[in-house]
Amino acid sequence: MGTELFDTLQRALGDAYVVERELTRGGMSQVFLATEAALGRKVVIKVLSPDLTQSVSIERFRREIGVAAQLAHPHIVGVLTAGQAHGIAYYTMPFVEGNSLRSRLTDGEPIPVDDVLQLLRGVALALAYAHERGVVHRDIKPDNVLLAGGSRTGGPGTAMVTDFGVAKAISAATDGATSGFLTSTGISLGTPAYMAPEQVAAEPDIDHRADIYAFGTMAYELLAGAVPFAGRSAAAVLSAQVIEAPTPVEVRRPDIPAELAALVGRCIAKARDDRPASAAEIVDVIDGIIAGDSRAPTSGGMRARTPARTHASEAPTWVSRRPVALALAAAVVLASAGSVAWWWATRAAVASGSAPAAGAADSAGKSIAVLPLENIGDSTNAYFAAGMTDEIVTMLGRIPGLRIASRTSTRALSNRRNATIPQIGQALRVSSVLEGTVRRDGQRVRVRANLVNVANGESLWSESFDGRVTDVFQLQDSMAHAIARRLALTLGGPAKTALASRSTQSVVAQDLLWQARYAGVRISEHDLRAAIALYDSAIKVDPDYAEAYVGKAYSWIILADDFLRPDVAYPQAEAALKKALEIDPRNASAHATYGLLRWWYGWDADTGEREIFRGVTLDPDNVRVLVLYGTLLGHTHRPDAAIAQLKRAVTLDSLSANANNQLALGYLYSGRYHAALTQAKKTVDLFPATGTSTYAKALRSLGRYDEAATTFRKSNELGYRSARGEEGITLAMAGKRDSALAIARELERERKQSYVAADLIGRIYLSAGDLDAGFRWLDTAYAEHSGYLMQLDVKDEYAPFRKDPRFVALRQRVATFAATHPR
Repeated sequence: MGTELFDTLQRALGDAYVVERELTRGGMSQVFLATEAALGRKVVIKVLSPDLTQSVSIERFRREIGVAAQLAHPHIVGVLTAGQAHGIAYYTMPFVEGNSLRSRLTDGEPIPVDDVLQLLRGVALALAYAHERGVVHRDIKPDNVLLAGGSRTGGPGTAMVTDFGVAKAISAATDGATSGFLTSTGISLGTPAYMAPEQVAAEPDIDHRADIYAFGTMAYELLAGAVPFAGRSAAAVLSAQVIEAPTPVEVRRPDIPAELAALVGRCIAKARDDRPASAAEIVDVIDGIIAGDSRAPTSGGMRARTPARTHASEAPTWVSRRPVALALAAAVVLASAGSVAWWWATRAAVASGSAPAAGAADSAGKSIAVLPLENIGDSTNAYFAAGMTDEIVTMLGRIPGLRIASRTSTRALSNRRNATIPQIGQALRVSSVLEGTVRRDGQRVRVRANLVNVANGESLWSESFDGRVTDVFQLQDSMAHAIARRLALTLGGPAKTALASRSTQSVVAQDLLWQARYAGVRISEHDLRAAIALYDSAIKVDPDYAEAYVGKAYSWIILADDFLRPDVAYPQAEAALKKALEIDPRNASAHATYGLLRWWYGWDADTGEREIFRGVTLDPDNVRVLVLYGTLLGHTHRPDAAIAQLKRAVTLDSLSANANNQLALGYLYSGRYHAALTQAKKTVDLFPATGTSTYAKALRSLGRYDEAATTFRKSNELGYRSARGEEGITLAMAGKRDSALAIARELERERKQSYVAADLIGRIYLSAGDLDAGFRWLDTAYAEHSGYLMQLDVKDEYAPFRKDPRFVALRQRVATFAATHPR
């Protein structure tokens, strides 16, 4: 193909150029050296790959690349021409004598820090110039940086960035292309090792900060000798770019200046707003390091550097009666689809077990735990104190440089009567704890807050806030800013904007949402319906209140398959979630909840996983979403990846009932029964109502039927609604058929008065040997669209029947439903 393309290229160029030889080739192009006849100068001709040529609109490509051709800068290799002939598409650039930066990296010798600074400064100058003119590179990497004159001067050479705007031009000119990792032809328009999280997620609004991320990755490589996630498959790297923190560069290269390490760390921040605001700002920082004055810009989003970690393992990791469905819904309520090609790559990563494993939590640093504000007024205003607490936690979570202890762990520890504030802070590994009280009398509100230093128990700051209910937004803002000031945190630029953002501008709507959330915590049909009515009231006040739609959907999901027929309740949730995503396409909770819905109700695990993972990309620190993600992985035959995600969630929030319980279930569904029993016992010790049923299931899987039956009875007393049915299954497996059938008939009678999940009754009959009755009830579960049919492959009690033709047929109907019922 090489000789044939060489000849075809020469014919296409005619007498204008003399093609001399092939220089190199890559995923997008083959590169040739040629002489331009008219001027006698050497040029590089890059020929697009055949796959790209077939799908590129050359006129669109030429228009797009014409923008890049306007760039004229000492550190940029410009584009000269672009054309198409004889079935090939190409563009030309000046020939630069010298090797690429990639060649400099592969010679095996560490690059001196002074040389690195000079090289980075040249690239940053090129980026600053291009970005000011609206041109984003999208594929910054050592291969696209040429070193001119290095061998002659003995220095590092002049860094010159090549291929500016080419990736953007190809993407725009390719039929069906997205702005993400792959075009519809499958050709890479970005390099996984250098791609920003927003590129991986194929977000439509990619801007210059993607180049800053790639610049930071390249800087990391120049200093450390390898990119952050070297040695992994492309799919695993893509996953890591979104959710895994790299080893700090100063750990890999201890001799570098602290200011340079800080700059690299900021450039490769997962969140765009946490990166330097511009390449010009990067130039200023580098100039300060070179000059030795370590100066940094006074504005533009560069925040104070956090203390260096001393070891790679200390890098921070950046997703009722039902043991799964209810817990999964709870996993997302308090928390634009991505590229399909990236999605399948990420799925391959977690399927192979190469997705990132759990890491250690941050050290204390600038960190805070917010204890639940105590309601000291009328008990009917308890919801208001809870809502204020949640809102303050949410606002503080937007402050760069401040780590917030998980709400569930904080609440659990605050309920321990004998625990002091320093003890709570030490247990949560935070440097400060916020406690306080709320009193609401009619339309007057008073909040007293006290910030305590965990190290010595002394008060860092204490203040009272008084006002009317209508002033509650101002009150929240005042508290957040006061805490930030006392902790010496900077609130400039994007941080200030983020802190000021709200889901609603209506105090009344927010108050109704707080009431709804407080009611929904009490898992009963009455309370959940009351919550839905309150969410509807909030929506009437503010029709664009996305969080109210998400909360309403959550309540319907809890009702579905538990208190109501799923085919009645789930469509209500779907309508609410679609509206939430229409209002706020970047709402992590809405994406994750919609993913649960598509998986559990739509029987569409692929769409469900993509949406849940979208929630992870939008809110990487959301433990509840991580739990949901890990649980789905376990249900879709990726147990190692599932357990890794669930362990990460437990590491981040060790006192989360949901995370602990789902980790136990993850072990159980992967056949690791002893590990499941051990983890379930830990959950029982912390949260008896949550963990007892899972502990009983682990006992049953180990053949300890009598203990399991007794434990299920205890779970029933604790309010776990399906425990009676699980007891029936256990008795059947123990050979006590009559007792099991008596429970099945009991549930059938109950179902005539209130909803009982059909699969629960069916599993009792199957375990008791009445296969006809069992499969009839499973057919009913199918007709009602029960989410529990997503557990056909993981529940032990189905194992003896998986070769039965009726089971095979049912499983096939469920597996193909999404494909035959597109939405």
